[in-house]
Amino acid sequence: MKKNGIVATLDKSKWKTADEIASAIKKEYGVNVALKCNGGVLYEVFMYFAAVGRDEYVPIDVPANLKHNCGKSGSKVGLPPKKMTETQLQVLKETLGYDLEQVIRKDEM
Repeated sequence: MKKNGIVATLDKSKWKTADEIASAIKKEYGVNVALKCNGGVLYEVFMYFAAVGRDEYVPIDVPANLKHNCGKSGSKVGLPPKKMTETQLQVLKETLGYDLEQVIRKDEM
């Protein structure tokens, strides 16, 4: 994704819109995806696959009715780094009001 200008960062100046992120993924994999956000931060990408033979899967477009839920069209979306220090998690919580650990726990229930 980095080659398409999408980087995981807490720096808001480098954030992209959901459409820009989805377009970069489509460039990379050739299919449409749907993004799931919470509080302006991306935490899930829906990507569908079809089985080809017994052991191979190929990406396919998500259904047209599956839409992004990443805020208003054109609003920027944060993509947090894969691994964050405790300090970075605290900055994310304090500056954005976003508790990544709480979101992860909620989704695991």
